[in-house]
Amino acid sequence: MAIKITIDAQSRKAIASLGFISKRAKEGIRAAFYDIGRDLRKDIRNDILFAPKSGRTYLVRLKGRIKRHKSSAPGETAANLTGKYFNSIDYNVKGSNQLEFGSRVIHGKFLEEGTRRMKPRPGLGNSIRKKESEIEQYLAAAIKRNLRK
Repeated sequence: MAIKITIDAQSRKAIASLGFISKRAKEGIRAAFYDIGRDLRKDIRNDILFAPKSGRTYLVRLKGRIKRHKSSAPGETAANLTGKYFNSIDYNVKGSNQLEFGSRVIHGKFLEEGTRRMKPRPGLGNSIRKKESEIEQYLAAAIKRNLRK
């Protein structure tokens, strides 16, 4: 499951209305994508480990030991149980056109979108919504910084 942040045709028109998309502007966008990806990954990992969870508490057996686990409720970022979801969160920058942010495990899609038996735990979406204004600031600052070079 990945969420893509893409500079699409509409975005290109807005940037083109400034006159041009210079090589430096593209370098700025790419640099901002790396900053955004790192920030989003840090935010969701922090939520997985430390954000309060309000789901049910139950006992689970992990590696032969019984552990008390507090699950997440619908709408919350998933609670950490085995670490697989936590460790699978990453991002990938593809040029100056696309940032993919998501999970590399199959159950990441089920957590994000839910199933017929489980309501969604949209950790990726929650992180993007929380960081929306910062994402815009990263892009604007990185483009300005690169255009001044």
